[in-house]
Amino acid sequence: MKQKISNIAIYLRLSKDDNDREESESIKNQREMIYKYIENNFIYDNIYEYVDDGYSGSNFNRPDFKRMIQELKEKKICLVITKNLARFARNYIDAGEYIEKFFPNNNIRYIAILDGVDTNEEKMENDIAPFKGLFNEMYCRETSRNIKATKRKQIKDGDLIRPIAPYGYIKNPENPKELLIDDEAAKVVKKIFMMKYEGYTAKQIANYLNDKKIKTPSQYLNIFSDREIKIWTGDGVSRLLSKPVYVGDSYLGRSTNINYKTKKKVYYNRKNSVLIKEDHPAIISREIFDEIHNNNKYNNQKRKKANVSTRIGDYIYCGVCGRKMGKRNRKGKISLHCSANRSSEEICDNNCSYQYDVIEKNIIESLNKEYKDFIKESKNRISKKIQSEKENTILKQKKKLDSDLKKVVSKISELYSYRLNGKITEIEYKERYTMLINEREKLQNEITSVNNDINELQDEVKVKNNLRNAKRKIDRISMNKFKSEDIDLFIKRVDLKYNDILIKFKFKK
Repeated sequence: MKQKISNIAIYLRLSKDDNDREESESIKNQREMIYKYIENNFIYDNIYEYVDDGYSGSNFNRPDFKRMIQELKEKKICLVITKNLARFARNYIDAGEYIEKFFPNNNIRYIAILDGVDTNEEKMENDIAPFKGLFNEMYCRETSRNIKATKRKQIKDGDLIRPIAPYGYIKNPENPKELLIDDEAAKVVKKIFMMKYEGYTAKQIANYLNDKKIKTPSQYLNIFSDREIKIWTGDGVSRLLSKPVYVGDSYLGRSTNINYKTKKKVYYNRKNSVLIKEDHPAIISREIFDEIHNNNKYNNQKRKKANVSTRIGDYIYCGVCGRKMGKRNRKGKISLHCSANRSSEEICDNNCSYQYDVIEKNIIESLNKEYKDFIKESKNRISKKIQSEKENTILKQKKKLDSDLKKVVSKISELYSYRLNGKITEIEYKERYTMLINEREKLQNEITSVNNDINELQDEVKVKNNLRNAKRKIDRISMNKFKSEDIDLFIKRVDLKYNDILIKFKFKK
């Protein structure tokens, strides 16, 4: 006998990983099987179809799946059908959240036809669904490994097609594996390398390119349009200068997804990448490239990083652009500067250099003064409220009120019993009942007021204890024996805006 169902959702999915079974798993095949199953088993009002063609089942980042989940409640759908569990998801840990929690909690039935899963029935197939899900996950994992191995082999054999040509190149329309020089962008690349060869710094080169209104690589290639910075920077110029692609060499396979469940990437260094020498035309001669990267010339020497650890440095920001201030140690003297300005003046025009020890001293003096006033005011306020005698009096008052309330409640119960037994008249009952109810309400209001006083006292005690702990930290700071975590109790951030120091404290005066 056919079952009466109001609204049904069918979900169809096919991924690129199913290409070896494309015919059997095709969207058309899934659709025909599900509709035939519905016609044989259900009388229904509406069918809503959701299709994700070309999306992996290893995660739920699929547009129509998301739309289905959103519309299940809106369209009052009470049944979801897929061809099998793998079409719904290959990751059963996540799929189980829907099949075993979301669907039952929303009174939605789920059927996977070929796997015999039906959440509306007690059957063995439902119990073994998690194991089938694990096999699906193993399939995903193995497919991911095979794809990575295939790509690695394609790289080594020179068969891999780059997703996008590097700046300065275009793909050969007749052979997308081959790179050709893009004359317009190549002129910019040559100019950058020659300016560096002539001794210009990366920041000077960036300023020149910005003055000439030359598009950045991302603007020219029309990629990363959501990036906040859309100008040439010293860092961007340095990255371009470091790429051996411009002498005809390629380092491929430098990144891969952490695993098949996420798109987050892990990046390899050049030693772990595949180097293909002279696999495309060079824009820059190898001699110039090597000269520029000679560590004894052109400010490219690798300096040993001096210690720049500070106790307050992580709280100090540029008051103009809002970025954290950079630190530099020269001969034991630490200075602060805006890193954005060092990269390009068009990002931030705060070119001031600050001596860290001077800034720290100024911050400590301001903190001591501000907190001294704050703690004095707080102690005066608290001393007026926290008195042991007052606290004892309030607690005794609370105890008496609680006792009186119990007596009144007992009297009301006793009065009701007298009325039932006919010991008092209806008029007497109403008069005494009204009096007791008024007394009970008065006691309850007094208890509420006393509880508020007790809570306030407890809060003030906590504040007093916190102030005592803070006093110890302030003493350490005053004696210059503090650590970074001591500062965290008092300061939100410090902004250096040209010649001004703006300190935001965590405590309120």
